[in-house]
Amino acid sequence: MGSTWVGTLDAGLAKFDGENWTVYDTDNSGLPHIGVQGLVFDGQGNLWIGTGRFGTEKGGGLAKFDGENWTVYDSANSGLPNNKVFSVAIDDQGSTWIPTFGGVAILDGENWTVYDYANSGLQSNYVVSLAIDDQGNKWIGSWSDGGLAKFDGENWVVYNPNDSGLPNNKVFPIVIDNQGSIWIGTNGGGLVVYQQGGVK
Repeated sequence: MGSTWVGTLDAGLAKFDGENWTVYDTDNSGLPHIGVQGLVFDGQGNLWIGTGRFGTEKGGGLAKFDGENWTVYDSANSGLPNNKVFSVAIDDQGSTWIPTFGGVAILDGENWTVYDYANSGLQSNYVVSLAIDDQGNKWIGSWSDGGLAKFDGENWVVYNPNDSGLPNNKVFPIVIDNQGSIWIGTNGGGLVVYQQGGVK
């Protein structure tokens, strides 16, 4: 049985091995912030951790933990545009996609690319969620009235309440099920699912 990893809003990262709990915080690990918002494993078994919180508190960023060593990426030492990281996703090429309050950052192992309001179809830089479907489309949720965006690697499509069934422009969690349906949580608009033919 594998371990279960749990991120908490104000107490760091916890691991449960089936019998015992281990807690990682800013005092006993390389975790850059105790607000853990996003977790994903890559193909090499590294755990990528998005940290930071809403509000004005400082700190946060992206951490990678290989089981022994910590690597931290923040706006001071990397191409990460902002230290509030609420989600993390890994694509089929092994690149890490990082939604931040400064747009979406991509780390391909060595190089950084950033998509923001100025150079992409994103309607807001306050990006809080990202999921990748079986076709490699990136589904991106924004908090500050940015709605839902889909990026196929070349083209951007934006969904908002004016042109789709999306009930609210503030999108937080996005999950893709094994049927390919996109489940979208909104702030004040409830839960919707996107299927072929539109948001329902």
